[in-house]
Amino acid sequence: MELLDVVDENNNLTGMQENKDIIHEKGLLHREIAVFIQNEKGEFLIQKRSANKKQAPNKWCLTTGHVELGEEYDEAAIREAKEELGIEIKEEDLIPLGIFKQSVKSGKAINNSFMKYYFYKTNKKIEDYTIQLEELSEIKYVSFNEIVRVINEKDENYVFAKKEIMQDILKLLKAYKWIISNWEERKFMRRKVIAGNWKMNMLPNEAISCVDELAKLVKDTENEVILCVPYTDLFYAILTAQNTNIKIGAQNMHFEEKGAYTGEVSGPMLKSIGVEYVIIGHSERRQYFAETDETVNKKVKAALLNGLKPIVCVGETLEQREQGKQKEIITNQTHLALEGLNEEQLKSVMIAYEPIWAIGTGKTATSEDANNAIKSIRNQIEKDYGKNVAENIIILYGGSVKPENSKELFSMSDIDGGLVGGASLKAEEFIKILSI
Repeated sequence: MELLDVVDENNNLTGMQENKDIIHEKGLLHREIAVFIQNEKGEFLIQKRSANKKQAPNKWCLTTGHVELGEEYDEAAIREAKEELGIEIKEEDLIPLGIFKQSVKSGKAINNSFMKYYFYKTNKKIEDYTIQLEELSEIKYVSFNEIVRVINEKDENYVFAKKEIMQDILKLLKAYKWIISNWEERKFMRRKVIAGNWKMNMLPNEAISCVDELAKLVKDTENEVILCVPYTDLFYAILTAQNTNIKIGAQNMHFEEKGAYTGEVSGPMLKSIGVEYVIIGHSERRQYFAETDETVNKKVKAALLNGLKPIVCVGETLEQREQGKQKEIITNQTHLALEGLNEEQLKSVMIAYEPIWAIGTGKTATSEDANNAIKSIRNQIEKDYGKNVAENIIILYGGSVKPENSKELFSMSDIDGGLVGGASLKAEEFIKILSI
């Protein structure tokens, strides 16, 4: 009996498990994977389902399968390739293309799932595969144009030509050439960045202890690690983080260099003690301290002028989201925050997409929603500054990022890391996220 995890409408585990046949009978939401396997000629591997399959017998499909009980998406993709084709795939060689909610009917079966698509490049020939005969009867390579033909003509001999999933496949194919051709380059151009935001937490002695503990845990990490700490902790954190992989940032700054601004801290002040990064425009600053797009822009310019690297926050409220204004809000905030900057300055800027409704609430945008939002931000930057800038700028996701959801979020094509709140306050929790 093959058990699968049941998920909710947001692709979160419900805690329920059910037999695969029951899941299809009742149309319960679950998780699946599909892999585009491409050879050196640019052809795609497709496989013919065996005649004894309950769903779509004798139909051609991609390498697909269910995410089994307790599995992650990546684990399922690797396992299915091994079981059905006899090949070993390393996790780092799987290129995630996105997760799509799908509904496919086959006879009495209703297959409602969140399907994660991958791309995998190989030099294997057909004779190098060992197919699982109870699952497959035949495999072959076909051209990219053949895949397009199948979809355009709705060829019923192919599972992925089903009307219900047509839109998803077309999205992937539209993005295909850029995603694949630039993958290796992008992996190096856009590093993973994990930034912790301690907010108003940690006394100096606690900060020293936490930074010291974390430094030992991240000494071998390939990710960039940033801790944005309260003003009173900055000097101590900087001293403790010396000669480690940890960089220190502030949580805010004033746009003026000096003057009668009681309680404020300037860019030159931060720079003078060794601060490298500064969070600007966090939603809590907008909500509680009346910061505007105009002041955010001034602070970004002041930070760059003083050699600081701004992490610029954008995000929508729940009300704005429910009104369908998410894209309008976050792209407008991005445009106004970066207004007046040149291409060279943008090399020192990061963006953090933080849906306000997810900050500190335990609620998290689905990985697909977060990725789509960040794509919108990247598209706005491309519109304002060109494709090269958009492809290279680091865009993080923030909003109740935890060890339980970070892997899924960070696997998405346009999410370059995270701005982590509560989970960054404990070294043992933060390292779980950093180790993704």
